[in-house]
Amino acid sequence: MTSKERAGLKSQAVNIEPVLQIGKSGITPELTEAVRETFHTRELTKIHILQSCTEEGRVLGQTLADRTGSEVVQVIGRMIILYKKNDELHQKNTVKDPSKNDHPVKDKSRVSNKRLTVTKAKQAAEYKKGKKVILTKEKAENISAAKGRKRHDN
Repeated sequence: MTSKERAGLKSQAVNIEPVLQIGKSGITPELTEAVRETFHTRELTKIHILQSCTEEGRVLGQTLADRTGSEVVQVIGRMIILYKKNDELHQKNTVKDPSKNDHPVKDKSRVSNKRLTVTKAKQAAEYKKGKKVILTKEKAENISAAKGRKRHDN
């Protein structure tokens, strides 16, 4: 797991509540099975370690990850965050892929080379008139040709 994916998962984990608790008995086979079952419905699981548990959080997290085939995203204080990819959930498009950015990205293939920049004065004048300011290559050539003719006519 890359650091970017881990950071994305951490940000998603802020909004979820712990679904399991580890008590004084530590990691039992029942707890391990419950963690496995949570990965059927979600990819990200938050587990709370109660104060009665004497084991260290990092050890508990790594043990659970090894037994369930998941990865430790973060152990902070008495919280363990585990991640296991579930392909069935990705097929339904119900889970965000942590490696992808959540922000929309413009499709750069749509941008054509026909658009040219316009001077700021021209943009300001057109904006005041309420017009959209996008020049195509042909219009720009016509304008520059017209300017060229005016100069030669003088």
